[in-house]
Amino acid sequence: MYLENQILEFDPDSLHTFANTNIVLCSPSGSQGQVTSWLPGTVKQIIINNGGTGYQSGDTITISAPGGGGTQATATLTVNGGQITGVALVNKGQGYYTAPSTAGSTITITTSTGSNAVLTSVIRSRLEVDILNSIKAVAT
Repeated sequence: MYLENQILEFDPDSLHTFANTNIVLCSPSGSQGQVTSWLPGTVKQIIINNGGTGYQSGDTITISAPGGGGTQATATLTVNGGQITGVALVNKGQGYYTAPSTAGSTITITTSTGSNAVLTSVIRSRLEVDILNSIKAVAT
């Protein structure tokens, strides 16, 4: 079995930049890959650390746009029994180098009755490459 392509996810860093058709070299194997897709700093997940109390189904969530440009992430809330029980990402955004959170005032919840929800996020950069030289892998 030969590996033909690979997806790499890692913590975002503004010094990491790639363009389609760039060649990346992996060490110590010496394998090479050609970049087919690069998404810097996307919001991978919103974590509900505390669902709070008093929230209603019409309440909304806003994730601040990333500093220095990029695309703003968007999401919707699920509320059950007055607590936030789910956050669905509609658009993961691009260009985040600091994870949005309610504590950092980069995630806000618009509500007239709810309070005390605590939300954090996980951000990742994603690089997709086509393998240029064959890498043999053993299926297990």
